[in-house]
Amino acid sequence: MKIRGFRINLNEVEEALSRHPAVEQIAVVDLEDESRQRFLKAFVVPAAGAALAYGDLKRHCLDKLPKYMVPEQLELCASLPKTSTGKIDRRQLRQAATSAGS
Repeated sequence: MKIRGFRINLNEVEEALSRHPAVEQIAVVDLEDESRQRFLKAFVVPAAGAALAYGDLKRHCLDKLPKYMVPEQLELCASLPKTSTGKIDRRQLRQAATSAGS
């Protein structure tokens, strides 16, 4: 996918975020803002008993990824929605993010 002219692989972003010791599970989706500009949002399930701050995670991302690949938004979640086959339900995450932004 392309965001602001840069090609971005969501799997690379997820892999970099998942290397943070306080992250148990991660999903990154691309969304559109009101002006139809695309951006990344990360849904993060913290590891049990771990304190996770947005600033720490953002610094971690900046150490591992180019700035244009760092998610602009972060949402901490107790769990991520799953499909019937046990995969992360990205459609449901996009819908939740869109409805929350309205």
